[in-house]
Formats: sequence, C-alpha cells, structure tokens
Amino acid sequence: MGGIKGECKKNMIKIPKGCFSVYVGSERQRFIVKTKFVAHPLFKMLLDEAEEEFGFQNDGPIRLPCNVDLFYKVLAEMNNFDEEVNKINDGIFRSFNKAKRN
Repeated sequence: MGGIKGECKKNMIKIPKGCFSVYVGSERQRFIVKTKFVAHPLFKMLLDEAEEEFGFQNDGPIRLPCNVDLFYKVLAEMNNFDEEVNKINDGIFRSFNKAKRN
C-alpha cells in the first residue's frame, strides 16, 4: 500500500537543471520554464500581476493568474526571442573567428 504520498511522488516530473515550475490560471496547469526567462519583460509583467493578485508573500509554488492560452503565447514569444538572440550571438562569434584568422 503506497498511500497518497507515494502516489504523488510517482506522478511528479523532475524539473531539469536551469528550470523551475509555475502554475497557471484557475486550473493551475503546471509549466516548466527556463530560469533565464525570469528577466524577460513579458514574464516580469506576469509576475507583477501575480503579486497584485496573490500578494508578494506567497508560500509554495509560483502561481500566475493569466489564462493558459495567454501563457502559451508568452512562452512562444520568449522562446522566439531566445532563438533570435542565439542567432545574433552565433553570427557575432563567427565574424569574430573569421577576423581573428585573417
């Protein structure tokens, strides 16, 4: 007999290094978010909304009051931004290496 505690542990998903979980919307859907996105302006706006709704002293996991569909859009925007930054950094690095060789 595993009990409720054992069942909860079985259903838990380990959070990858460099990530954290948030719970979104009234249904508290769980999302895994890259830690570097905390500094993104869109995510900061969501954290500000959470502070207004739930207060700053919140015991437990981070809860975001926006709806799940909006959060998917925010995640997509943050991922697109991250990919663009990586492309720019790759281009700068390649240019630097070419200049260094010449």
